[in-house]
Amino acid sequence: MEKTILLLPETDDRTLCLEMRGNIALRDFQDSFEAPLRAIIARQGSYNIFAVYTDDNARWQEDAAHYSFRFYNEIGPLRHRVAFVNAPDSRHLITKILQPVIVNGEARFFDPDQRDEALTWVKGQS
Repeated sequence: MEKTILLLPETDDRTLCLEMRGNIALRDFQDSFEAPLRAIIARQGSYNIFAVYTDDNARWQEDAAHYSFRFYNEIGPLRHRVAFVNAPDSRHLITKILQPVIVNGEARFFDPDQRDEALTWVKGQS
């Protein structure tokens, strides 16, 4: 089975960089998202996320969606910056819904041709 979340080489000690594709699976979320993000939080006390969606049809398996919602409730207040590149409409909606829970930090959406700009912004180099 093809992985639905891939770690990108731009990941560093403050920023988790991911590629999201297809029907996001719970195991991929736990292994490729939650585990490395917890490590960043343990080191830094906060986090950045750079998420690139390979297509606008990315979606979540039901168990992964429920699990990720609980996880975001836990870690949301530790957010610094999140950049979404080519995010599907559902990601825009979920981000608006979660904003009251995730009171810290900032999230921005970027078009596919703004990938470099998004990475610069999320890493605080803008």
